[in-house]
Amino acid sequence: MDNWLLSAAGFSTLIFLVHYFAGGREIVPSLLAAKDIGRISKFTNYYCWHLVSITLASLAIAFTWAGLDTSQSALAIMATGLSGLFCLWSLAMIYIHKLKLWHFPQWALFIPPTILGFIALI
Repeated sequence: MDNWLLSAAGFSTLIFLVHYFAGGREIVPSLLAAKDIGRISKFTNYYCWHLVSITLASLAIAFTWAGLDTSQSALAIMATGLSGLFCLWSLAMIYIHKLKLWHFPQWALFIPPTILGFIALI
């Protein structure tokens, strides 16, 4: 058992819950009510919302599995890498689109599982 990875799993579970419940209440209704985007674009974005939900849940599962079975180092590498890439992409979006850090705070959510996963891997 690896407590670093299980801690990363806990943070990843929190990220999933924030995305699904808090984000779902704020983002999804606005998206579905939007009249200024086409039907296909709207439902493609709604589909992507659910893909992100599935991915975030999978990230938590991967960290948990790797934390409980330390022979699963590939899962730990994948989960840590994804978490780090999600953080970096969020920061890149902020830079590219000239957003404010706290208007697009997703990057901060992925720092703890990335660091915890990295510590477990070294």
